[in-house]
Amino acid sequence: MRIGNVAIAHGAIRLGLADSANTFSPEAIKVFLRRLRARLTKPITITLHVHDDFGLASSVAIAAASAGAHPDVSVNGISYRAGFAALEEVVVSLEVLYGISTGIRTESLQHLSNVVAEVSGFPVPPLKALVGSHAFLRELPHMVAPYVRAGRDSDIFPPAGGCITAGLVGSSVRLAWGSHRSRRVIEDKLKQLGLPVNEGIVDRALAGVEAGLADGDGYPNFVLEPELEHILQEVSGAPAPRRE
Repeated sequence: MRIGNVAIAHGAIRLGLADSANTFSPEAIKVFLRRLRARLTKPITITLHVHDDFGLASSVAIAAASAGAHPDVSVNGISYRAGFAALEEVVVSLEVLYGISTGIRTESLQHLSNVVAEVSGFPVPPLKALVGSHAFLRELPHMVAPYVRAGRDSDIFPPAGGCITAGLVGSSVRLAWGSHRSRRVIEDKLKQLGLPVNEGIVDRALAGVEAGLADGDGYPNFVLEPELEHILQEVSGAPAPRRE
């Protein structure tokens, strides 16, 4: 506080704080920032730099924003050590959960993430929030069915299996079939493709999915939608419609 007020007296227009050692919890950073701001001789922009040693960087950055600071962020959380507060996580959380307009075009976040991953050589982990390849993957039958019935490219709302649509970040839903599957969803998928539907075809399709899972390796083990369409084409004896 004393250092900040001396800086303000000498004309500073911004205080840049760095918690590079990652010592603040989300609750602590709010207490710290509110006390600091209350004791400064005049309002001034405060920025905060925080790393991800505990996996809490985005949470701390969001908490800092709620306490009146401007958090530093990076695309995909790229930094050294364990990483940094991820721009896409902080922006979407502030926009959706806090109702704060950030000025960021969220529909470009997936593209931005992909470009940064390619240029930097740091691949995005599949389970990465919002921009990972599994972020909008749906496998449970009650989550898959609405997208099958609505059409492959639908961005239905309320979304099945989450609170935001994939289109919000410029991504798309990916459908998968794994240990959870149902005859009804297979029937719906056959209808979507314009293929015949009967008990025998559905039985063979489920057996094909089982064989595809048996051939898989590692986790997660899924039969993705293009592979399922190939299975349905084979068991129905009719060509599946060509994708544009």
